[in-house]
Amino acid sequence: MKKGSPKGYYVETGDDAPTRKPHTGEPHDCIHYIGFDVHKKSVSFCVKTAEGEIVEEGKILAQRSALRQWAMQRKQAWRGAMEATLFSAWIYDTLKPYAEQLQIAHPARMKAMVFYGHTKDDPWLLTA
Repeated sequence: MKKGSPKGYYVETGDDAPTRKPHTGEPHDCIHYIGFDVHKKSVSFCVKTAEGEIVEEGKILAQRSALRQWAMQRKQAWRGAMEATLFSAWIYDTLKPYAEQLQIAHPARMKAMVFYGHTKDDPWLLTA
């Protein structure tokens, strides 16, 4: 973690915070879609608008306090999805209260969705 970074963030860009672009719309007019890549010690994320514009990317320490802090800082309502892994259940439980919708999907189905161009709203996703 870079010195001076907010607690819980891994900063790979050399900045003091995850990369974030200002959004031009009103906060209540847009929803963000967040994909989570869950690992044992960290959770990578990518935030997009409905139009597919990447708003933010980064990593969070895989700790409840760091995940809660990150989730509380979200300004827009958000929906998220992550692959089912050994570590997904507690991360899901930690983030669920902050999300408009949060889903866990079978890894093979996630790959099929990406390959065939399906969206997060398709019934391929499982909810926990």
